Amino acid sequence: MSKTGLVPDVVAWYAMISRFVQSEKIAEAVELFRDMLVAGVKPNPITITGLLPAFGSTGSVKNGKEIHGLVYRTNMYANVFVATALIDMYSKCGIVG
Repeated sequence: MSKTGLVPDVVAWYAMISRFVQSEKIAEAVELFRDMLVAGVKPNPITITGLLPAFGSTGSVKNGKEIHGLVYRTNMYANVFVATALIDMYSKCGIVG
């Protein structure tokens, strides 16, 4: 929560998370994503597609599978962008088939 008492919306969270991913600060991106969930902000497909490349670039299958589970539980798996990001993440981690 900010000093104003307002909770940033999903767009603000996405902007911060994607900037960490682009800067290759993966641990910070993951921590911020978890903070977003704790704050009660629900991720959307854009947020997921912004976070998944972090796991592909680092080969972090464990974190990627956690996000995959979240995608499944929230019915985002039908989104073509999310599905593509998952395939890309798994292929970069060496898991295909």
